[in-house]
Amino acid sequence: MTLIQKISIKNYQECFILDSESINLWTLEQWELELSKRTVRAFGIYHDQKIIGLCLAQFLFQQSELNFLAIHPLFRKKGLGTTLMHKLIQQSFDENIEKIFLEVSAENKTAIYLYRKMGFETIRIRSKYYQNGSDALIQERKLFKKL
Repeated sequence: MTLIQKISIKNYQECFILDSESINLWTLEQWELELSKRTVRAFGIYHDQKIIGLCLAQFLFQQSELNFLAIHPLFRKKGLGTTLMHKLIQQSFDENIEKIFLEVSAENKTAIYLYRKMGFETIRIRSKYYQNGSDALIQERKLFKKL
């Protein structure tokens, strides 16, 4: 059974394990620090009580910034990234966020395709930003305010 749940500080070790098995971005200590911030919203997709997908964003003022999105390699190409992005957009809308920002490598075609599908547009390029020399694309999605 697969379900989506809010992630809290108590889940930091699970998040680290998924990160290690997918994109290997943060240390255990960084996960603990990120999840301890009151401005962070995190959502996980669970399958058989194991986290297989994760989305983490920082919510400040009327903006949110996607800082982490990963799906376990065995569960990719099943729409789970789209599910997490929908959850992030809904949460942003619920908290009266006006814009969502993210940064993605110009070489990460799969992520770029997902973000484009979700309504994100590139607003800036950081040339040769990553260690491998690839560019970073700064993307934005504007949200409409509730009436």
